[in-house]
Amino acid sequence: LEYCRKAMRACEQAAAAPDAARGDRVRLAAGYLDYGFKLAIAGYDRAGGLKNCRKSLDMLAVLTKEDGSDRRLRRLESLACSRTAELLEHDAAARPEALVLRRRSLDVVTRLLTLDAANSDYRRLGAYCSFELADALVALEKMEEALPYYPRALATFDSLAGADPKNVQYRQDRASVRVHYGAALRKHAEPAKARDQYRQAVSEMAEVAHIHP
Repeated sequence: LEYCRKAMRACEQAAAAPDAARGDRVRLAAGYLDYGFKLAIAGYDRAGGLKNCRKSLDMLAVLTKEDGSDRRLRRLESLACSRTAELLEHDAAARPEALVLRRRSLDVVTRLLTLDAANSDYRRLGAYCSFELADALVALEKMEEALPYYPRALATFDSLAGADPKNVQYRQDRASVRVHYGAALRKHAEPAKARDQYRQAVSEMAEVAHIHP
């Protein structure tokens, strides 16, 4: 955590220099996000962590307005939205704000996919954004809107796992989505469908554990 703080301070100094380049500002935005998220999770300072994550989002809003064609910057924007939302979701009163960020995160990745639909990194990120948005909707009792997002995420992970059968991460991702989907279905009073998702998740993880004990 201390290393991240020092790295962020170094980025601040570089970005404040008279001859600072755009890349210095991008690195600072990434530094605020990295330090803020770790401060909240590892440092148990959620308020301080959120403050830094918001700084990152503010900087990214300016940077993307200057040049919205930078795909790496857009990916960072999506990640910043997701991580900030994750911190906000610990406070029930902040969940509506978190939902806005979840939608924004998915929207950014969706636009990236229109530019490069075969990009496996974008596809995985998009699938995660989909089921995390679904979870945010479930938390706000918006069940009907939430449920369709889980199958979309599953379809993406099915495709990724099918194209790369040796990639255990995709299978773990798919199992994770099934657990979340099962919980949502159970909450929606669909126990049979929920059990099916749980069983498939257990089966998947048992196979993964056999491959990599």
